[in-house]
Amino acid sequence: MTSSEAATIAVDFDAAMLVVACEQTKWEVVQMVQEKIEKAGANVLGVVLNKRRFYIPDSIYRRLAKR
Repeated sequence: MTSSEAATIAVDFDAAMLVVACEQTKWEVVQMVQEKIEKAGANVLGVVLNKRRFYIPDSIYRRLAKR
């Protein structure tokens, strides 16, 4: 979010969703972006945590395969 274009566009909508790359985006950056969007007069609805790795145990895979 180096430009204020996203914050300017967000004002035209009811709310904005922040998409955050898991284990890559620093918490301070997310806070800064949220503050910029709110300062522009837009609402932040929530955050989507993207690129999260889920390691499912083999026992669960075996149970799902039996069905």
